[in-house]
Amino acid sequence: MSITIKWFPLFIALSCAANTAVANEEWQPQEQAREQQAQQDLATVAKELGTARARLAEAQRLSKELAGQFANNEQQLTELNAQWQQASSDMNEIFAVTRQGASDAVKLLSESAVEGQHPDRLVPLKTMAQEKQVPDRAALALL
Repeated sequence: MSITIKWFPLFIALSCAANTAVANEEWQPQEQAREQQAQQDLATVAKELGTARARLAEAQRLSKELAGQFANNEQQLTELNAQWQQASSDMNEIFAVTRQGASDAVKLLSESAVEGQHPDRLVPLKTMAQEKQVPDRAALALL
C-alpha cells in the first residue's frame, strides 16, 4: 500500500494532464474563434478611431479657417465703421449748412414784400431750420 500511496500524486498529476490535454483540444477551436473575433473587433475599433481622427483634423482645419475669416471680417467691419463715422460727420456738416441756409432763407423771405401775399410758404423752411433730424428730398428741394 505504501507504494500505491507514494505514486498516487503522480497518478493524479498524469490524469489531470491528460484531462487538460483533452480539454485543451476541445477548447482550442473556441479560443481561436474568440481570438479571431477580438482581432476583428480591434480592427473595427482601429478603423473607427482613424475615421474619428480624420474628422477631428477636418474640424480643426475648418475651425482655423473660420477663425481667420472672422478676424478678416472684424478688421473689415472696423474699417467700414470708421468710413461710416467719417461720412456721417460729413453729412452732419452738410445738414447743418442746410439748416443754416433754411434759416437765412426764412430771414430774407420774411422781410420781402411777397411775404404778405404768401404767408404760408415760410412754414416748411422754418420747420427745416428748427429740426434736428435729417431733411428729406422734398425739404431740400425747397432751398
